[in-house]
Amino acid sequence: VTHTAIPLTEDSMNDATEGDLLIVHSHQYCQVENLQEFPGRQLHINSEYYDIHPKHVDNPNGKLTLNYLPPGDKSFVLGLHEDTDKSIRVPFVSMRLWYLHMTKQAELEKIFDVNFKPKNTRENFLLYINSHYIEYREDAALALSKLGTIHTGGKCQGNVDARPPPPTDPNDTSAPQCTPFEDGLRPQSIQHISRHLGLQNQRNNMELFSRYRYALVMENNDAPGYVSEKILHAFLSGTVPIYFGSSFVFEIFNPKAFIFYDPTKPEQALRQIQFYENNPSSYEKMLNEPILASGQKTIVRYFSWDETVGNGMLKDRIRDMMGLL
Repeated sequence: VTHTAIPLTEDSMNDATEGDLLIVHSHQYCQVENLQEFPGRQLHINSEYYDIHPKHVDNPNGKLTLNYLPPGDKSFVLGLHEDTDKSIRVPFVSMRLWYLHMTKQAELEKIFDVNFKPKNTRENFLLYINSHYIEYREDAALALSKLGTIHTGGKCQGNVDARPPPPTDPNDTSAPQCTPFEDGLRPQSIQHISRHLGLQNQRNNMELFSRYRYALVMENNDAPGYVSEKILHAFLSGTVPIYFGSSFVFEIFNPKAFIFYDPTKPEQALRQIQFYENNPSSYEKMLNEPILASGQKTIVRYFSWDETVGNGMLKDRIRDMMGLL
């Protein structure tokens, strides 16, 4: 039986029953402030590293509250949390792939089956698309530009000497923006390209990424359990991700299929990339590696959202946690 979702308002709260289910996404606005009054079960989907706590802006000393669980015996969580009787660790990358699959923007086989794995054209060295300033990401871009010509598609261009000033408004929680090079001062090995890019233009992004041997796709943070869509989009386009983030990424993706760039030890990744640039056959071998860390085991644990994949084991785990089986 399929039921239409009803937005939670003060009025609809009055009609809610113990048999109802409330889905709470961390980015959603909700008219009702006290969700503990909801009589039924609640499923909180908190997939981002910065908003696991609903009042993350007020966290002590700005620290992230990575282990927050909503109060109440009927409240459950999907997201970065470690597995407990009230939470299941499901990284954002899992949710994102399923969304792309359901909206017919990507085929699961491209990630699940090495025989359908996309491959780039190899015509360009590296693509870097970002506008939010992260110091280690800008440092990496500049270092990589010493190995070959990198193309940039956002404000971030490896301009390490242009660090953004601290916000003047203490209530300003927006991410700082990179300062691009002035055209006359940009190194020749860093070339800015002008394209309409972003989350709303995935096909455009992936088509562009497919022309590059590598994509710099570092996370904004290495919060435990956080793996975003960045590395997924690189794999879907056939380029090799150059990644940094939580070590949990190795739980999902095959370490032989991408390059982990540790900002505290950048020489290791830089030597690896230089080796592949000098040895095309070794690069080809990396392109032929399976994407997932443990094949079917990974699919069942993190991507089996319905019966068509892994017999719906992830769906069953969620329902069992919530007492719905």
